[in-house]
Amino acid sequence: FVTKDESGNPQIKLEDGFEYFEKTENGYISPEEVMASGREMAFYSIEKLADVPTYNGCDVLQGGGSDGKYAYYAMINKSTTPETGMIYKFDKETWELVAKSKPMPSGHTNDITYDSKNHRLVISFCSASDNYKGLVFVNPDTLEFIEYVTCPTSNRGVCYLPETNQYLFATSYTFHLTDENFNTIKSTTDGYKELTTQGFYCDGKYIFDPRWKSGARYQTITINTLDGKFIAAVPFYNVDGEPENIYRDGNSFIMGCNKSDAVFRIALLYKKWWE
Repeated sequence: FVTKDESGNPQIKLEDGFEYFEKTENGYISPEEVMASGREMAFYSIEKLADVPTYNGCDVLQGGGSDGKYAYYAMINKSTTPETGMIYKFDKETWELVAKSKPMPSGHTNDITYDSKNHRLVISFCSASDNYKGLVFVNPDTLEFIEYVTCPTSNRGVCYLPETNQYLFATSYTFHLTDENFNTIKSTTDGYKELTTQGFYCDGKYIFDPRWKSGARYQTITINTLDGKFIAAVPFYNVDGEPENIYRDGNSFIMGCNKSDAVFRIALLYKKWWE
């Protein structure tokens, strides 16, 4: 049944004595179905999955991503210059923390993606000191720092596209498709030139880009196609702080927010689906 949390936001709750017997991606409406319906859309936080812990002064949640089995999150120490960070590895079945890295020179670590061809985490360094052209490579097995590279294309967010062995970079309101060596092939403009862009995700067809506005009643996630068509700027409710990263997980999405340094499952639904 539908109830409300302490802030008055709707949420799904089980009656006492009942439990979930199955959780699958089919438990959520596919984003494609919601977008095709023509109805007004909204993203909603469905459940809290994990807390990302604080160690060695790394206490601000930033980038996040997944290789399918594990989820990786960056906590940074903003008191260092340049900023340093630690990478945390979670089992996506249990959401237990299975490993954490040593502090490393990873900059603002605004976004994380998994490069399946080269078996590496690719992290957006995201610093004005290098004109936002820095990337950091990390071993996903050991969480050891591999190297820092300066790439030809600026970025504030990064997503690897395994089907084509290409990358998609995000800057402010622009997406840059690159080859495997990070050289720009094509740039497209986001159809919503407002708010602060965050860590984003592309599933090969659609781009989901969280936007942040301090003090806003709700946040916004833009949806664009990879070929440059703007779909919508969709409100996001039940947000717990600044939405820092997102990736698709079946028919739902996983998002990290930095007010609570927590990870949430969210879904694209019809607006006011409970009515």
